[in-house]
Amino acid sequence: MPVDMAEHLSAQGEYTNITYFGACTPKFSLPTSDENIETEPFTQAARQILPFLEKLGTAFTFVRNDVLGNIEKIERRFYKDPTRYHFIRAILEEDAGKKMSEGCVGLLWLMRGLMFVHRLFFELIEDHRNGVTSDDIGPAIRRAYDASLRAYHGWLMQKTISGITRILPGRKEFLRRLFLHNSATVDNVVKDIQLYDVNLWATLQLMEKQINYYGRNEDEKA
Repeated sequence: MPVDMAEHLSAQGEYTNITYFGACTPKFSLPTSDENIETEPFTQAARQILPFLEKLGTAFTFVRNDVLGNIEKIERRFYKDPTRYHFIRAILEEDAGKKMSEGCVGLLWLMRGLMFVHRLFFELIEDHRNGVTSDDIGPAIRRAYDASLRAYHGWLMQKTISGITRILPGRKEFLRRLFLHNSATVDNVVKDIQLYDVNLWATLQLMEKQINYYGRNEDEKA
């Protein structure tokens, strides 16, 4: 892990209640001590990402809808038997060696979508730390995409993403959309994002480990 990423993920402190990620609930929890992720708290936390994607403007509506669709795939499986599927591992374990079920597809693509969000958090924090003054948020989006989802997308989807990064709100306007109070600052937003991302990243690391263990990391492109 690069030093700057390690520093980013070692954030400590208290959330504010004046930015979106400071106040949103529920947030992602750390995996349990026996390396499990509770399904329902995970999907409920993932739903809090949807308003964040909406703040990137109408161009990101299809990305937001794709994330929601994958959450709903997992929820449909979970609600068939909440006791059996209390942990996401149970869905993966039950389907191991079989054709990819809707629930497994949802887990795989939601993980990939959240990896993009995690990388975008990192890019926003690094830009802030480095004093980037450009109001164009497109380069940060493209770097996040290249480091996460690009490898799983075909040519057409890559071109689509490239196009929408050119019609995004400006950086200042986007960050202001994460303010919940007139006393909020960009420093508050960045601090809360960094705190929020610690548990998100821990969750994603374990998800990827479990998805790989049960052979569900399919290479099929979108």
